[in-house]
Amino acid sequence: MDDRNAPQVSSISARQRCDEWCPSGEHSHFLGSYEPLTASRRDAADVEDVVPSKAPQEIDVWLTEWQVAEDGFDVVLDEEVDWALVPMDQEWLARLFAGRRSVPLQRDTYAGAVGERYGSSEWTHLSGRVTRIDQVSARYPADRGTGLADVGSAMQHTVASVQDFRSHDGHRVGWIVRIRDSAHRPLHPSIARARYCCEHFIDGSPLAAGDDYITSGGLSVTGHSDTAWNSAGAPPRLADPRRIGTLVGLFGAYVFVFSYTPGFADLLPAVARTLVIGAVTLTVWFLFASPRYLGPFTAPRGQQIGMYLLCVIMEFALIAFGTGWLTSRGTLELQPALIALVVGLHFIPFAWAFKERMFYTLGGILAGLGGLGLLIGTRTSALGAAVGSGLVMSVILLAYSLGLFATSQKAMARR
Repeated sequence: MDDRNAPQVSSISARQRCDEWCPSGEHSHFLGSYEPLTASRRDAADVEDVVPSKAPQEIDVWLTEWQVAEDGFDVVLDEEVDWALVPMDQEWLARLFAGRRSVPLQRDTYAGAVGERYGSSEWTHLSGRVTRIDQVSARYPADRGTGLADVGSAMQHTVASVQDFRSHDGHRVGWIVRIRDSAHRPLHPSIARARYCCEHFIDGSPLAAGDDYITSGGLSVTGHSDTAWNSAGAPPRLADPRRIGTLVGLFGAYVFVFSYTPGFADLLPAVARTLVIGAVTLTVWFLFASPRYLGPFTAPRGQQIGMYLLCVIMEFALIAFGTGWLTSRGTLELQPALIALVVGLHFIPFAWAFKERMFYTLGGILAGLGGLGLLIGTRTSALGAAVGSGLVMSVILLAYSLGLFATSQKAMARR
């Protein structure tokens, strides 16, 4: 159920709660932003501008501040725009303006993501010329206990673009873009999907390069998948480290199963090998041929890369140390379970470093299987732990490639 319709004030859409207070009074993007835009301070706020009434054929559209920061998005006065829009969160708007301004639509870049679905009647296609842009800021309680802006505290300053900042009171929360409408009509759900696959590559099969989709109003959408992927803030799929990294995991799953099963002659090994081949094939398909939305992309930074390298080094070191220990005890046949344990443990820090909760599940299960194989202490238990780890690994990575671990927008905003 979409909590935009919830009656309580405290249930305002989490998409709108993405600002943090800093002790210095600076504005910090703690979610979905690669770096702060600018600092905003209370002691030098410009006088609020008077917003004129809308002329005929003009429509106001909301842009959320953290989404603009995440994508590096810009729109300027007199620009011709062509947007697919969804209804504005009216409860959030009422809290900001206390009835002083109405905005019917918003450009929500996560509207097609997992957990953020809209019906056919809620999509609107709008094209026209930008006639006004108002930067909107709001004040928050000093304790920030509720995460909600003070009622009616919105302040508006006209700007030339969403990257042209004015001094303001409180914290920037978004922009209201006024558009002189040249084509305003409902957007059929199939066209909405095609448009968002093209522009944002969100949830579902991508447009094939060169394929055209024409709306009844004459909107033409042409599929250029790699270009479209870039516009959503993620690299082309063949250069996306999440997708390339998943291939490494698939190789590990394949090695686990094929190294510790004797072949296809017996039923259980044959089933295990067939399952892992199927899971690996499907995962590659959904990673590259028919990619799904994996969640917001943040380029790895030095600290994250350092954590990755440290974990890999420690993985090899622990396997070498453990193998020596097993050899000294005369139980080298338990090495497959040791490897499963160490591989699982090395995944767990990745969840923190790369903000991918999938690694908690993957690492925890593999470590559990490996540890169980060592505790039982038989050759069969060790082989079972390794083969089971390969099967679990392939299934979890398949689920990841399908976008099942992609963080929903509301959960992201609560972090």
